[in-house]
Amino acid sequence: MKVTFLHISDVHFCPGAEEQRPSFFPFLKDIEVQLSRDVGPRYLVFSGDVAKAGSEVSHYDALLEHLAPALDAVGIPKENRICVPGNHDVCTASVKAFAIDHEEIVSKAYDEKAFNDAIESLDARLKAKFANYLDFQAEFAEYGVREDSLAGNGFTLPEGIDIFLVNTALHSSGGLRFGDQKIPDLGRLHLPTRQIAKWLEAGAPSVRLLIGHHPPSWWSAWSQREFEILRRQITMAMFGHMHSQNVTHSREYGSNLVQLFAPALLTDKRDPMGYATVTVLTESGHATAAYRQWDGRSAFVLGTVMAGNDSGVAEFGAPLESSPIWGLVRHYEASLEFAMTTYGKQPKWIEPVVKEKPETAADRKDAVQVSIEDLLSSSESTIVKAPPQFGLSCLGISLCLQACRSGQAWLRIDLASVKPHNVHSDFQRQCVAHGIAQEDVQCIVLDSWSASANNAFKCVEKLSREYPDKRILILETQDQPSIAVAGKAVIAGRNFRQLYLWSLSRTDLRDIVSGYSPTAEDDCERILSRLIADLDTLNLPRTALNSLMLLMVAEVEIDDSPVNRAEVIKRILHLIFSSTQSLTYKSRADLKDCEYLLGAFAEKIITSGNDFFTSDEFAAFGKGYNKQKLVDIDFRLILKLLLSNNIIVSDEDGQLRFRFAYWVHYFGAVRMHHERSFATYILSEMRYTRFPEVVEFYTGIDRRRDDAVEVLRDDLTKLCEKVERVCGLATPAELYALGRWDPTEADVIKLQSELEEKVLGSSLPKDVKDRFLDRTYDPARPYDQQIARVMSAYSYNNLCAGVRAGSRALRNSEHVTPELKLQLLSAIMRCWEQIQTVLVVISPTLASTGQASFDGTKFRLVGHAERKEESPEQAISRILAILPENVLSWFRSDITSSKLGPLLYRQLADAQGGLSQHNLAMLIAAIKPPGWRAVLEQYIAGVGRNSFFLWHIQSTLFTDCRFEYLEEPVKQDAVHLIKMALAKHETGSRRPGQKLLKKVELKEFDKESAKTRG
Repeated sequence: MKVTFLHISDVHFCPGAEEQRPSFFPFLKDIEVQLSRDVGPRYLVFSGDVAKAGSEVSHYDALLEHLAPALDAVGIPKENRICVPGNHDVCTASVKAFAIDHEEIVSKAYDEKAFNDAIESLDARLKAKFANYLDFQAEFAEYGVREDSLAGNGFTLPEGIDIFLVNTALHSSGGLRFGDQKIPDLGRLHLPTRQIAKWLEAGAPSVRLLIGHHPPSWWSAWSQREFEILRRQITMAMFGHMHSQNVTHSREYGSNLVQLFAPALLTDKRDPMGYATVTVLTESGHATAAYRQWDGRSAFVLGTVMAGNDSGVAEFGAPLESSPIWGLVRHYEASLEFAMTTYGKQPKWIEPVVKEKPETAADRKDAVQVSIEDLLSSSESTIVKAPPQFGLSCLGISLCLQACRSGQAWLRIDLASVKPHNVHSDFQRQCVAHGIAQEDVQCIVLDSWSASANNAFKCVEKLSREYPDKRILILETQDQPSIAVAGKAVIAGRNFRQLYLWSLSRTDLRDIVSGYSPTAEDDCERILSRLIADLDTLNLPRTALNSLMLLMVAEVEIDDSPVNRAEVIKRILHLIFSSTQSLTYKSRADLKDCEYLLGAFAEKIITSGNDFFTSDEFAAFGKGYNKQKLVDIDFRLILKLLLSNNIIVSDEDGQLRFRFAYWVHYFGAVRMHHERSFATYILSEMRYTRFPEVVEFYTGIDRRRDDAVEVLRDDLTKLCEKVERVCGLATPAELYALGRWDPTEADVIKLQSELEEKVLGSSLPKDVKDRFLDRTYDPARPYDQQIARVMSAYSYNNLCAGVRAGSRALRNSEHVTPELKLQLLSAIMRCWEQIQTVLVVISPTLASTGQASFDGTKFRLVGHAERKEESPEQAISRILAILPENVLSWFRSDITSSKLGPLLYRQLADAQGGLSQHNLAMLIAAIKPPGWRAVLEQYIAGVGRNSFFLWHIQSTLFTDCRFEYLEEPVKQDAVHLIKMALAKHETGSRRPGQKLLKKVELKEFDKESAKTRG
């Protein structure tokens, strides 16, 4: 029997919509024509967002008035209608009435059992927010969610088809806002798996349909995982919410499940619109989806864009297990499992968070998240950027897996094991190996790409030239925090969309903890708190790999936190070499043997620049080491143990390499302790700037490496002197001394004049000065190239790399002499000012064109396009205001440690005021070590009431309070300092007392603090 389903979604109806939206009446006419061609039973599937606003009964009444009679006329009466609510169907007025409690309910970190238990005794107020929708549903549709089973329920249609209707909007906030922040739904929506399991057990029909509003990408992580299991027993899933013509259907090879994503039917947005007529043969499960899309003028036409073909019809037959793509699916499944396994353990899969701006951007709160579906469906070439060990490879393999499951052939080329000049031949090799025709490959994923690697751009150019019509997805590993923002990058003449992979949220970390060692909820929270504290103390990004390392360490030393990354790695090695796993070999491996042998081997890798080796080469090296040192180290056993824990990995050709570069750097640092000549080699000629982790680990092993601190101090001092001597620019301290809290037009002009004198009086080449003077007449000319040549000569990149290495060394050098620590800190802060000097030079270019680049580093001025009325003087003034904050953000992660408090306080007290002192104050405000409030009180008391410095410190603290996660006592300290700065600015009092501070109102923070204290 053939059964037809008219699938619509996201109507967003309201009174007058039938007239205001020109697609409504053509839609009614079109379904009459389309359905007249089908015989047999027909149903409506309405997958949510019925009304524009669920709080308005009139919106539902209008739809009943205009749509219900039309459906009756085409043979779809109430008895044949299926309907579920969407987020627009939530009554936000009801949510507002218990907004705080509602947020507490929906933001709770449920696991599967907790959520299924909760919906069995549902809070009556959650039911109330669907009251208007349920009243509409009772009149409109026979099949829908029930008040007594609001999370979802199952039905059997007369034709023998089983359907389950899931209310994915149960925990939706309906777009409600707190202040100017929209309450998110992403990741908070759950699947009633207990009820679905009962539905599946109740019968065994040939066709089962699951219908909901939000697609799986919006669900919680555990719901997505469970759906991966349940989906094997479901024929078709129908969703809405996507508002896309490009993501309308998918089917995984080897799976019976067809997923249909309805585009919006009626909307007052500029989203593409359309609907589908889905037919299902109950005997075989064979299905087709005939798409109709709005032409934007007067009619619905063939949905060629939606179907991805000229017929407008997507057909879903039996699973194609014999297809070559099925082999790719199996290949990527195995690759993903391997990539996620480290130290013999595999963390839970966490849905990656990809956004249009890096998480280090000042305006990161405005970053738009890009869904995995969008990444898969887009035809646009794309770069996804992240620091090392953030999970880029896992993301890339997962994307390839999902694409292949939906029938698209994606091939991944890993530059960690393929030389850039061999990318074309590797692509051809993979096509042959997997039986895929080259023309059938839709996307090439270039993994482990780095802009600083040799031939990096040439390999992209070669692929673009050979395959101009294929999409390229680059996964770029960045060794330093990204400072770019959303926009296009051009590589080899091809435009690439730039995206950024973010670190894990607290909720994600909780999932990792619960998956690592299932424990009671209280134990899970205790371990989570310890994990977050260790990540913060060690200044490690919140990644799955870092979390797994620290959880392993906590297994054996739960009450003792490591103090730096070198110690973390040493404890991991201790755990591996003392585990029962190592006892399964003929003898126990010795950790000291491993460190001595691999230290020498790391020296060979670092000095040769060759990361790859074979097992025979490692064995030959081990034999030579034993002979030279007159020892008998079991190097074969060590290699087996490192291979079994994925510390060393093998590629398809049998070539071995350390999986992550930090292992080479750690063992190299150990070698520096064992062999003085190698330490001298790394520390001389600034070679450490190529391996900042080596210096970090070298100083972290015993935390008293005076030799490294002395070298770094001297090198940074020389670099600063070189910049000053060649460039001829003094630091911009006097510019900031001219800055004002509320600058007048005269202040801005004076600042501009001072900047001109600074640039024109420098030793910069004449062509650079000429470009500066001509900036207002021809802003489009290639000024950036002139600056690039100048800055390259000034060793700008070396300066940044040296600051990074010096900062990491300082963070790990608690037991170096105080004098040396102060001297290194002074050199680092001096470098900060030199970097700020360079940025002052390019500020006119940023002001006029919105972007500038030099020495391989690119900058883009956020919001430049939206400030067309801004004068060059105003733009430069705004740029100068944000430069100190930008430099802080670039190096903050390298130097952050709460243990640096006494050192920073001493340096601040000795500083001579101005920009150098302000940079230190900003660093203290960012780290917030113990005692920070009293120190910054003293700083605020010493700066001018109308100075730029006073405005900047309060502005920065205000931003922290609004957007950073701060413990309540820390937030209260920050609010106190903000009030002190505001009171000083208003009254001129050097150190305002409590009476003046009480007059300063910061309502949003005062309320939060009062609520927390209460």
